[in-house]
Amino acid sequence: MNARTSPRPHSVAGTLRKGLREARAATSAAWQRLKSSMWPVVQQTVAATVAWWIAAHFIDHHQPIFAPITTIVALNTTRGGRGTNAVRFVLGVIAGVFAAQLTVAVLGPGYPTVAVAVFLAILAALLFGGVRVTMAQAGVSAIIAVATGTSTGTDRVVDAVLGGAVALVFSQLLFPAHPLAALRRAESAILRNLAHALTLTAEVVEHGDSRGSQWTWEHLLAAYQRLVDLGEARDNADTVARRSPLWWGQRQPIERESAYAARLDLLGNSCLTLTRTATELPPGQRSALSPVVRELSETLRSLAASPGDRAERQRAAERAVAVAARVTGPGSESEQRPEPDSGAGSVRPPAPGPGTRHDSSPVPGPAPAEGVELLVARAGVRMVVFDILVFVGVEGDADEQAGVGARTGAGTGSDEAAERVLSGAADVRVSAPPELRWPAHLPFRLPSNG
Repeated sequence: MNARTSPRPHSVAGTLRKGLREARAATSAAWQRLKSSMWPVVQQTVAATVAWWIAAHFIDHHQPIFAPITTIVALNTTRGGRGTNAVRFVLGVIAGVFAAQLTVAVLGPGYPTVAVAVFLAILAALLFGGVRVTMAQAGVSAIIAVATGTSTGTDRVVDAVLGGAVALVFSQLLFPAHPLAALRRAESAILRNLAHALTLTAEVVEHGDSRGSQWTWEHLLAAYQRLVDLGEARDNADTVARRSPLWWGQRQPIERESAYAARLDLLGNSCLTLTRTATELPPGQRSALSPVVRELSETLRSLAASPGDRAERQRAAERAVAVAARVTGPGSESEQRPEPDSGAGSVRPPAPGPGTRHDSSPVPGPAPAEGVELLVARAGVRMVVFDILVFVGVEGDADEQAGVGARTGAGTGSDEAAERVLSGAADVRVSAPPELRWPAHLPFRLPSNG
């Protein structure tokens, strides 16, 4: 009986630890949301007030409420997508009012008129791209125009155009989004989630707590959700570069950073593979892998703090290569650690051994006594290292001479450079990350807020 009840205190303690961990994470997330959203909220407040003032003093109607509403809705999205959101909102209002006026002219007032007007308005919104905000505003505007009269619908169009214009001025001219800042915020969020997931993986590997696997998978799922946000950030950065006059002619740095960011998809998959293989290792083989996983976690966490800093990228590349050396080939760890090169700020990994393949990074070559599970786990480590090297923009000696890194970003050139570094054919050296400076004539510049 005592043997059966003895695990209960451990279970209670584990539940308390989990609750404290979740509370700390929720508090930290709430504080981060408040800090990152304060400036956009201030912009929405000021812009809505300006739209109300213009509508009340320069537009001839009694209730200028739709202008500030349009401004708030248009600006209430990610900073790179605010201009697009404003245009979509206005198009929805125009489609809804036009459909309502046409339906009332043909059918007259009545319930069938409302149904037909909404139906036609949403169909018209589909012709404008079928975005949800456009479809919703088309239906709402059609209902308002039919229910309150076509004159009210016309006033709503005027207010929508005014509110959208104010939103465009604020989002595209006065306070445009910084494309690289938005991308790097998304990169930092993903790297933090992946680092935390690998930390939990190391704890599971060290202590053999199967209950910790659930927390690890939860954080990996959160990282995958961040990948969705990163895809949106990449689209918004491209939109800002094309549509904001302040960034015309400066698309190359944005395209390079977007190519680097795309590699995080593969890095997330590599971390998922590593977690799966590491947590399934037999107990006798886990001790060899846990410090490696923890080192990768710390590398990602440091990189998340400043993904656009070249020195931090260089340190991350060197740490990643050192981790790869620890899991490559038989022998002691000291024999596998990279030796400093004569060049400043670079490290040369060990020369390729019998376990090196020519078409990709070296494969693990452990002693015969080690099992297949550990082989697979070490291969997972090298996958993570490879993707880190490509993300930070590592360049091989040949790439540096030919300018491949600067030309292609995180494309084929960087893959080849990572292979050269891991095979020992090139030093660890990262290219300068893309930079995008605010135009000198811009009156409002807040780089820290993107």
